Amino acid sequence: MKLNLAKSWQQYLESWTSCMGDTYWFKQQHFFDYNREEETAALRGDFAKGENIFLVASDEDGVLGTLGINVHGGRGTLWRWEPAVPLQHRGGGVGEGLLVEGMRLALERGARKLTATLRYPHDMEKPWCGNLYESLGFREIKPGLQLIIRLKERGYEPPLALETRPCDEYSEEEITQLVLRCFATTPEDIAIHGEDENVSDPVVAEKVIRFQREGGVGKSPAELRKVALMDGEPAGFIRSFIREKSYRPRFGLIGQLGVLPKYRKRGIGLSLVMDSLNAMKLRDCEYVYVGTPQSNHNAIRLYENVGFNPIFKISFYEKKLDS
Repeated sequence: MKLNLAKSWQQYLESWTSCMGDTYWFKQQHFFDYNREEETAALRGDFAKGENIFLVASDEDGVLGTLGINVHGGRGTLWRWEPAVPLQHRGGGVGEGLLVEGMRLALERGARKLTATLRYPHDMEKPWCGNLYESLGFREIKPGLQLIIRLKERGYEPPLALETRPCDEYSEEEITQLVLRCFATTPEDIAIHGEDENVSDPVVAEKVIRFQREGGVGKSPAELRKVALMDGEPAGFIRSFIREKSYRPRFGLIGQLGVLPKYRKRGIGLSLVMDSLNAMKLRDCEYVYVGTPQSNHNAIRLYENVGFNPIFKISFYEKKLDS
C-alpha cells in the first residue's frame, strides 16, 4: 500500500468520491443530515488552503482510501466520516495506515492535537471509524444527542410570565460568568459539562460569546438571546440563532440554555425554550434544532416534553500528538 499526498483537487475528488460510496448519507440525501453536494463544496474550499493534508492510499489495483485533515492554530481536524475506506478494504489496515501517516504529517505542520467529530442517526450503531479512532488512542469526549422539532401552527405557551432582559444589556464578562455558574457549579453539572470548554473554561466561553455576538453562529435578534430574572437577579439564560443554508430549510438553533442550580425545577428553562420557539416561528423557521450531552437526562426530558425528537448522536474525539 502506498500513501501519497493528492497532487490535485480533481485527483482527490475522484478518489474521495469512490471511497465514500458505502457511506449512507453519500448514497442518498437524508433530512437535515450531511449533504453530498454541500460536503464536496466545503472540501474543495479546504483543499485550496496551505497547511491542510489530503492523503490517498492506493495499490496496483487502484485507490484504497482517503483522508483529509484541516490544520489550523496548532490543531488538526479530521474531515467528516474519514478516513474514507470502502467496505472491502476496511479490514486490511488501510484506515489505520492513513490515520498514522496523517498524524505524522499534522505534527510536522504544527498540530499538537488531532480532533474528529462523528455524527450519525440516533438509531444507528457507532460507525466503524469511531472504533478506528479509539483503537489508535483517540479519547472520546462526552457523547451528545441532537434533537429537532417541527414547529406547529399553534403557539407555545410558557408556564411562567418571566421577567427577562436582552443578553446584550450585559457585558461579555457578565454573560461568561453566568454561563459558568449555570454549567460548571455543582458536581453533577461538572460531570456532564466539565469536558466542554465552551461552558466550563472562562477564556474559551468568553470567546464563544464574542463569536456568537458577531454573528458567527447565525442571526440572533434580541428576542432570541435573553436573561431570565428572579427578584431582579439573573436566574438563567437562553441564546438561540437562525440558520440559513443552501441545502436545508431555514431553521432555528438553541445554542445554549442554562439555569442556575438554586432556580431549577421552577419552569424557567421550559419558559425560555417556549418563548424562543415562538420567536423563531414568527421569523419563519419551520424547524428548530438543539444538542445536549447524552448524560444530560433532565435537558433531554425537557426538550422531549416540548415536542423535540432525537435525530442524531454525536461524539467528539481527540488525541494529543506531542505526548
